[in-house]
This record gives sequence, structure tokens and C-alpha cells, in this order.
Amino acid sequence: ERTLERWRWLGEGPAFMKLGGRVVYRVEDIEAFEANQMRQSTTENTYIQGGAK
Repeated sequence: ERTLERWRWLGEGPAFMKLGGRVVYRVEDIEAFEANQMRQSTTENTYIQGGAK
């Protein structure tokens, strides 16, 4: 929960919506974020939504 909160504050992580003051995530947005994080080795560059890190 805290990680997602931090990611939202930083503009990282999966897409989200605010509905009635609650933060919600669509399953397809979480799955797309997860798929984008796949790596073959630890030496690959890490990319974060919105630019390279």
C-alpha cells in the first residue's frame, strides 16, 4: 500500500483512478505495468513509466 502511494506521488507505477476519494486500479493496468517490468537479467536498464532511470 505504501509503495503504491509513493509511486503515485512520484508519477510512477500502474495507472490509477480516483473514484469518490478512493484510489482504484484496473486489472489490465496492473498487468500492463507488470509486463513492462519484465527483465531477463539484473544488468538490463531499468525503465520507469515516463522515462528512463
